[in-house]
Amino acid sequence: MATTAIELQRVLKDAEVLIQECNCERDQWLRVEIKRGYLKETFARIIYALEWHTLLLCGLFVPESSAFHPNWETCDGNLRLNESFILSAAAAWDRETLRESLTSSHICDGEICRADLGEKCLAKQLLDKLDAEEQVSGDPNNFRDLMRLFLWVKPEHHPKGKKLGEGGCAKVRDTEWLGQKFAQKIFPDSTGSNRSFKKEIAAMAGLDHPNIMHAVCCSEDNRRLSIVMELMYKSLYDLLHQDCTSPLSIFQGIDLMLQISEGLRYLHSMNIAHRDLK
Repeated sequence: MATTAIELQRVLKDAEVLIQECNCERDQWLRVEIKRGYLKETFARIIYALEWHTLLLCGLFVPESSAFHPNWETCDGNLRLNESFILSAAAAWDRETLRESLTSSHICDGEICRADLGEKCLAKQLLDKLDAEEQVSGDPNNFRDLMRLFLWVKPEHHPKGKKLGEGGCAKVRDTEWLGQKFAQKIFPDSTGSNRSFKKEIAAMAGLDHPNIMHAVCCSEDNRRLSIVMELMYKSLYDLLHQDCTSPLSIFQGIDLMLQISEGLRYLHSMNIAHRDLK
């Protein structure tokens, strides 16, 4: 019972942080939109977690002789149809409100808007991205169309920080943009790396899930391409080997596996196979 209550408190805290971040000041809303992107699946996960933990607590507190009987068959990891409809309607309203804000007279703040340097205003880029999301078919072989689904920013706005890791086709460093830290995956200037970049762009286009890395923007520097994305505060390896002075509890282990499984289930629903899960 105590563990269930603690987990419910954690979910409520996650919901509070998300709502506070979205309920930003007038001069911050464009930054939040660029950083967080489409949040329908994030809210769906929180709503389902709240329903699950509330149902579990009620089942623990209410006597078996009571008329209350939890319907565990509805706990399949998905929202009910009416809840999903309400969330979809709210998401559509948010998108229309965002479009109206982007098409009305708007002045980006100095750090975000680089139109004075000959670049297209980020607000205008974001509006073009919204249009592309409604028009682009998502064909992974049509790279020109896929490029429209991402913001493109000049590389000098992303100072290269410390190295975070390296793979067969790219290096990852931390960087700063919009006053916040991100991870930048840099693909060197080579034919093979260019193919890897296009393949990764095709896989990440249109994805929206709290357990999937969110791509913030892309950039190109002397034919070197890069993707700027969310920065996790540390790797799973570091979490397991440095933070945990004692073995993970069964609840912590299950929570980690469920988060990974939720991300994979979402990818599979989008007809994407990860193929490199470590």
